[in-house]
Amino acid sequence: MLRLLLCCFTISFFVGTSQERLSQTYLDINYFKGIIPLHNNDIAHLIQGYPEGVIIGWNQRTNGENDWEQRYNYPDFGASFMYQNLQNEVLGNTLGFYGHFNSISSNVNLCCVSDKELYLPQIPTIKHQTPKT
Repeated sequence: MLRLLLCCFTISFFVGTSQERLSQTYLDINYFKGIIPLHNNDIAHLIQGYPEGVIIGWNQRTNGENDWEQRYNYPDFGASFMYQNLQNEVLGNTLGFYGHFNSISSNVNLCCVSDKELYLPQIPTIKHQTPKT
C-alpha cells in the first residue's frame, strides 16, 4: 500500500499543471486508515485490525457556462474508485466505483425524479423564538 501511494505521489509531480493554465479536470488521491467501532457484540469477532484504503477520484470543474452550474454554485462532479482492506480474511477487501457531485454551498436543493414527475425538496426554515416568561 505504501509503495502504491509513493508511486502515485511521485507521478503527480510529472503530470501536474502550472498555475498559468488551469485545467477543468483534476485527479484527487486520498489515503485513509481508521477503526471499526464496536457497535454490535455479535460481530465483535470480525474486528481484527485497522482498515485502510485509498480513494482515487477524477473531478470535472464547472465554470458557469451552463445555467445549472451557476444555480448550484459551480459544483465539481466526477467518478471515484475506492479500495479498502478491512484487515480480515472473512470480510476480505472492498472495491467500489461511483459517481459524485461536490458543491461548495450547503443550500443546494437536488431534484428527484419519480414516475415522470419532478420533485424539488424544500428545506424548511426553522425560526428560533425565545420562550415567553
